[in-house]
Amino acid sequence: MLPPHRARRAAGLLAAGTLGLSTVFLGAIGTAQAGPTGWTFSESNSPITVPSDVCSIEWTITGGAGGFGDTNLRGQNANPRIVTTVVAPGDQYTLVPGGAGADHAAGGQGGTNTVGQGGGANGDIATGGGGGGAASLVLKNGQVFLSSLAGFGGGAGGGAGGHVPDSPSAAVITDFATTPAPGVAGPGSITGQGYACEALNTPPPAPEISVVPGPGQLSVWGRSGGPLGPGPGVAPVTGYEYSLDGGPWTTVPGGATHGMATPLLWLTGLVNGREYGVSVRVTSSAGPSAASAVKKTTPFERPGKPTGVSAKVGPSELTISWSPTAAPGTYPLTGYQVWAFHGDEVDGFQVYLCEVSASVHTCTAEVPAGVDYAVYVEGVDDKGNVGDYGWVNSAVVPLGDMPATVPAKDADLVGASGPITTVTAGKTVVLKGSGYMPNSTIRAIAYSTPTELGVFVTDENGEFEVTVTIPGDLPAGAHSLVVTGVDPQGDVRHLRVDVTVSASGTATVTEAALATTATATATATERLPNTGFSAAGPLVAGTAALGLGAGLIVASRRRPSA
Repeated sequence: MLPPHRARRAAGLLAAGTLGLSTVFLGAIGTAQAGPTGWTFSESNSPITVPSDVCSIEWTITGGAGGFGDTNLRGQNANPRIVTTVVAPGDQYTLVPGGAGADHAAGGQGGTNTVGQGGGANGDIATGGGGGGAASLVLKNGQVFLSSLAGFGGGAGGGAGGHVPDSPSAAVITDFATTPAPGVAGPGSITGQGYACEALNTPPPAPEISVVPGPGQLSVWGRSGGPLGPGPGVAPVTGYEYSLDGGPWTTVPGGATHGMATPLLWLTGLVNGREYGVSVRVTSSAGPSAASAVKKTTPFERPGKPTGVSAKVGPSELTISWSPTAAPGTYPLTGYQVWAFHGDEVDGFQVYLCEVSASVHTCTAEVPAGVDYAVYVEGVDDKGNVGDYGWVNSAVVPLGDMPATVPAKDADLVGASGPITTVTAGKTVVLKGSGYMPNSTIRAIAYSTPTELGVFVTDENGEFEVTVTIPGDLPAGAHSLVVTGVDPQGDVRHLRVDVTVSASGTATVTEAALATTATATATATERLPNTGFSAAGPLVAGTAALGLGAGLIVASRRRPSA
């Protein structure tokens, strides 16, 4: 049986991942770039310190070229990488050019650099390879900040050029490469051009927020406004402030580090059932932004969990009983909803059972037979909020009465080696089929007068191959052999073959079965009587509660469609 947490579908406001340092994000945090300054540098100036009037650098970083292969096959020249990043006055960088790979004739060793990172691979001497070039690196605080690509060695066995990933903290504005003139070999290089800081005199735009209620608390989500960032001259975001019910502005801890996957703040210690208005603004060196629109939300306690849940099985039905919740929650309890789940999230199905008023603590509903269920009972308040659930595992629901008349077929019932051609009263016959719910109960029946031939269980693929005895007193005339059960979606499935029995007791097929089934077989295991009730297992719709961080974020779930 599926554990309760696997059978739930959670809904919430979690965003997919944290906010990355993309070009759009740089705009959002107010990074600005004016024209070039007179400050330039190369690797010979290393280490460099960013002057006070520089806010970005356009770097040109070229890795080492690959060495020649045998028969004078030229190694690859590394393409220079031209990349612009945000920097801050006073930042220090160390420039580490990559060495070229050795030629095949000189041993084919890969190129290196002074920090031993991003070295080129050695060439394969046996196949005439030259060494790969080493990456050129820009270091910040001893760690790789930016890296170039490097050239591959020449020849069939040329070594790969070295490379090291950029640091996640490298706030890249633009990044593209150009191709150098052909035939230029040698070590890598690093040069740069500083760009001046633009005056940032405009506060950021107002943030966009959402507020989600929980028990005695609110979580506030949002970010600085503007679909593509604030634009030129806008000061970077330094933090956030909030106001509750029009009160004073209060600083949100954490500064400007909030991402999309975590709330800006939690407001706790609030009164359930009381409406609160929340507004947020952004702070910056140019002053605060305008306030966001006020979001009004009411904290509340969900209905408590029903206790003493029990499930009694009957022919194609479940009778569920429970004790009322001792904690109705903030809003009046209006009723309970009951649903069941069989299987897992891949092969299972859900069945909506019933919805009753708050004064009723039992209900009976028809369900597909032959399987067991996890049954859930939840309280619902007058705002549509669904409470925590009580649950219980049921026994296997038995089949009920046999259909009084021969049912229409969904597919042909066949024998051990294909279509059934003859059967004899009082003798055995092999019945075979597929398309049923795995490990579910099926029943074999002979018609016109319904006569049970046996109750069995399908295998893990929903298939069966069983042996039954044709009744010895089967009268002459038209008859049908039927196997009935439920398919993987919980719908009734009938396999059938029609026969005519002669006075001598030998039956012949009047409507040949044309389909054959898979060869996998199931062990025939007798089960309790079962029903064959034609009911689908509708999926339960709506949202569940999702706990986030310090508290529980609650979303409502409406009654699912039957």
